[in-house]
Amino acid sequence: MNTNETRRRFLHHFAGIGLGTTLVPGILWARMQDAGARKITLAMVTDALRMADVEMPEADRIAMVESANTALTRFEELHKVKIPNDVSPPFHFSAIVPGIEVNKTRLPFRISAAPAVKRPANLEDVAFWPVRHLAELIRTKQVSSVELTQMYLARLHRYNAKLNNTVTFLDDLGLEQAKRADAELSSGRYKGPLHGIPWGAKDIISVKGYKTTWGSDAYKDQILGYIKESFDEITSPVVKQNAQKLLDTLASIGVSKFIPLTMPVWPYDVSAHPVEEGAFFDELVRSGRVAQMTSKTRANNFKFSRITPAVEYLQSQRVRMMMMMKLQESTAGVDVYLVAGGAGGGGGARGAAPANQPPQPQGPAQRHSGFANYACYPALNIMNGLNEAGMPTNVTFFARPFGEMELIALGKAYQDAAGLHLKLRPTRMD
Repeated sequence: MNTNETRRRFLHHFAGIGLGTTLVPGILWARMQDAGARKITLAMVTDALRMADVEMPEADRIAMVESANTALTRFEELHKVKIPNDVSPPFHFSAIVPGIEVNKTRLPFRISAAPAVKRPANLEDVAFWPVRHLAELIRTKQVSSVELTQMYLARLHRYNAKLNNTVTFLDDLGLEQAKRADAELSSGRYKGPLHGIPWGAKDIISVKGYKTTWGSDAYKDQILGYIKESFDEITSPVVKQNAQKLLDTLASIGVSKFIPLTMPVWPYDVSAHPVEEGAFFDELVRSGRVAQMTSKTRANNFKFSRITPAVEYLQSQRVRMMMMMKLQESTAGVDVYLVAGGAGGGGGARGAAPANQPPQPQGPAQRHSGFANYACYPALNIMNGLNEAGMPTNVTFFARPFGEMELIALGKAYQDAAGLHLKLRPTRMD
């Protein structure tokens, strides 16, 4: 038996009966490893308890042995079940907490007016054009879907060695779909502004028949208002100026009032994803292939999840609910709110600290980012200028759950008024 698997099994059980923070699990694992055993014996338990200075009557020790071995047997049977990744636990998560109201009015879909566009002499000059502009090029037959697809594929291939921007190239599929789109357009069947637009999927989306590596070598062959504090903490004069220009631009298009929001300080770790990830990647851990993972921190989190007691996991989710209610209170009364980035970058890093490290102090932007992530608040990250190095800076627009309509409307209105995205030019790195 794999020794790591043996260790995980008894740690899982003994953490569940309240001995996870004592020396008992570690000593027991050592004894099992030394003996090459797959089961726990009374002698092992007695020795481990003695070394950990834990007193327990013999009857209780015998019961512990029987309980632990029964649990190990159940775990072995459970491990034989092949659980597809699209099977979720029977939990219902809702971002709607008391105080959040959802507008359920059905509204017609309307797109912005088509701009007047002209194909440039060098097609690559449109590489950073908005999709609405590209769509108009295709609709007016100034460019074909195949031409647009070939241009973007050429750029991806050209810069991949330097930027590592693409995990899996699907040139043949992309061009095949582009030809089909062009045939439909030629016959007069125009389906809308995304018809014929080439696109790419992030490498966390599993598509049958194609590689999805999830960003890890372990799966390389797998098929399958505004938060004022976030503005105040900006130290770069240029980035601070960009943030102020954003507020000025919003005011110029009719935003009449900016309400300062203060994010609550919530010192408790409500992250559930290490345990949930551990469940979905349990087979990876038990097979030993977890050692192939690129991120050792995430690999350790997968392993650590095995010793998180069920009660503690559920308690953390109850605390998560309390955090969500605090965030609802802090954002009540606004339709959309803004979170400034630092020297470039969005609302801050998301996710919890590694399992073996205490959480590090976070600034307002980072703190809010974690809150919003776990509370399912929709967001748009939009460029608001360039920093001293000429790299884009940005501000994140957030809305409360199910507030995507207001979020997208304001984000587009700002982007159109600022026009910064139109000033970017494709960079040549040859």
